Amino acid sequence: MSVSKQKVKKVVLLGSVWIAVIFIFGEIGARLFVEFPLEYEDEKTACYRYDDTLGWFPREATDCVYTGMYRTEISNNKDGFRDREHEKDSKRKAIAFLGDSFVWGYDVKEKSRFTANIQAFLPEWEIYNMGVSGYGTDQEYILLKKWFPKYTPDVVYLVVHSNDSIDNRNNYNYNYYKPYFQIEKNELSLKGTPVPKCFRYQQRQYPIAFKSKFIQSLFLLNNRIMKEEPLLVPDLRFELLAAMHEYLKEKGAEFRVVFTYAANDPKEVEFLELAGIKYQHLPTKHKFKEYGQHWTPMGHEYIASKILESLFLDSIITADDIEKYPDLN
Repeated sequence: MSVSKQKVKKVVLLGSVWIAVIFIFGEIGARLFVEFPLEYEDEKTACYRYDDTLGWFPREATDCVYTGMYRTEISNNKDGFRDREHEKDSKRKAIAFLGDSFVWGYDVKEKSRFTANIQAFLPEWEIYNMGVSGYGTDQEYILLKKWFPKYTPDVVYLVVHSNDSIDNRNNYNYNYYKPYFQIEKNELSLKGTPVPKCFRYQQRQYPIAFKSKFIQSLFLLNNRIMKEEPLLVPDLRFELLAAMHEYLKEKGAEFRVVFTYAANDPKEVEFLELAGIKYQHLPTKHKFKEYGQHWTPMGHEYIASKILESLFLDSIITADDIEKYPDLN
């Protein structure tokens, strides 16, 4: 029995030595010869989490600090959105805003965003900010169908930026995997789910292990073997907008679109007119000159005023709703 135990000890010791040798030489080799992705933190790793359907989604009930061009404190509510907590009251009318970093409020404080401005002047309404940085129209369509049953807004706005068409054409964007749509049998068909985990999310998931370059290299090798290849698919923005419009019509809600840029595509305008979708092109000079040219706080005020004007002119809101707003009285 004692001999058997000694053999086991020797085998374990020898195995441990070999593992240590492999790890040491693997670490040296990885540091000398493996090219690793640049390490940087963006809003997706700072404040978001992996989502197997959407690709990324804000972490629920989380406070964090993200520094783009400016240091910004981020507070996500229990549903994950950068917004105040909402308790749905069926008697209160509601407006929901979908979009990317322009709605999320890149480089501005939460209270400076256009949705906060609108909420301030419509205190009797529920204003939902459902912006998620980096989302394309495809992800926003998925998000709408997931969350509409809970919020049941009367009006849903989609804020569209010029890069959304590029986002819709990819299954890999901003160094993250994402879902995409294709047309099958004349219908939108969701593809690319469950969304593969990218290297950055693995870094966040295993922070201690990833201090080793050898461990990182093993993950990189596995990802290259198992990963889904980056694809370039047709831009289905018109089909996605039509699908949103039809979905909301069935639910008894109104669909509206705000474009961050000037009307420069006749096909886009023609589609919206034929589909009967209300829209506004709202370019503004009040933008940061740095990355992304997002709206400044003054830009958010301008967008809020134009949206309120449109709602007032279409009698969706009344003078009683907006008596605090001097430009509309």
